[in-house]
Amino acid sequence: MSTGKALYSMSSNGFLRRTVEYLVFWSASILFLSRYFAYGESIERIDVIYTLLFHLSLWFGVGINSFVLIPRFLARGKWLMYFPAFVGLIFLSIWLNQFTFETLSDWLFPGYFFISYYEWVDLFTFVVAYLGITSLIQFSRSWFREADAERKLAEIRKEAGEQEMRSLKAQIQPHFLFNSLNTIYGLIRKSPKQAAEAVLRLSDLLRYTIKQSGEDMVSLSDEIAYIQDYVEFQKMRTDFAEDINFEVEGDADRVRVAPLLFITFVENAFKYGESSVDIRISVESNWIRFTCVNKIHSGMNDDLTVTESVLRETTMPKSGLLDENSSLVKSSPKNRSQGDMGPLAENRDRVVSAKNGTGIENVRKRLALIYPDRHTLEVKQSEDLFEIKMEIKG
Repeated sequence: MSTGKALYSMSSNGFLRRTVEYLVFWSASILFLSRYFAYGESIERIDVIYTLLFHLSLWFGVGINSFVLIPRFLARGKWLMYFPAFVGLIFLSIWLNQFTFETLSDWLFPGYFFISYYEWVDLFTFVVAYLGITSLIQFSRSWFREADAERKLAEIRKEAGEQEMRSLKAQIQPHFLFNSLNTIYGLIRKSPKQAAEAVLRLSDLLRYTIKQSGEDMVSLSDEIAYIQDYVEFQKMRTDFAEDINFEVEGDADRVRVAPLLFITFVENAFKYGESSVDIRISVESNWIRFTCVNKIHSGMNDDLTVTESVLRETTMPKSGLLDENSSLVKSSPKNRSQGDMGPLAENRDRVVSAKNGTGIENVRKRLALIYPDRHTLEVKQSEDLFEIKMEIKG
């Protein structure tokens, strides 16, 4: 079904539903008042006619209120215009009721004689009751319609987030595979035997990547084991294996984390690292702290630029975001328009990342989706050092 047909169908269904609601309400009203106005035990034809005439003023008042006053004034917040008009409508409806029985009834039903035997106070009660009841029905219908719209919007946002998450996860595997194949290619030229062993290790790594990328959360201990295997995989091709350090502190078994968050930074450390890589993961209370520091090749300053963000409540120095030796642009009065407020209570952005860094941008988006307001991501670059600091609150 096309979008136009779908919208037409929804509009038709809504009109049909409202029509049925009106028919049910007014049919019940006519039946109730016919019984109320009847002189005898049964409802006679004259009772029905009288009730229909009585409803003319009610239909007028309810119609004007529902289709004119509420949409034009009340729904737009024009209370001062709505209430005088509402009061005026009440008295106009009362006058119409009296006019109906004093004049109009003789034109419509010349064979009958009707009189308006209700006083203004009684008619006031009838009109206010009907206007009040129908207004509440309309308000409740609007509330349910708005709640349904919000529910559908939440479902759309959830589906969009899930689709984006699936897309981001789908990017992890090729990104990892390309880097790993580069590693094996280097080993083939250096040591074919080691290359064969690397292929076996790569198969284990890929098996984990494929399995866990479909999960929402995994055990941190599994992620650590995966990173350890990858580090051993990289040691086979580097000339500085003795300068590669991977340390873990805290109880990782009781903590769960989104899969494959750390591996992007570890990959980049080995891809751009020159002589040392230091990786640390610590668990303290509900926080997971990850750091990855590596020396970078000379000339890497031309390939790295400031473009990533930090999200979480944290305290930053007013003079700048990093020390004077960092390549990160210091904050100025212009970009600190609200920066002197101390802690980043509004989750202000601090920008830092690798140029053309698809992997880091991928992680940033995943963090924003999975850990909103519960993470930090900080990337620092100096002349010969590249450092990642990430904190996640479980």
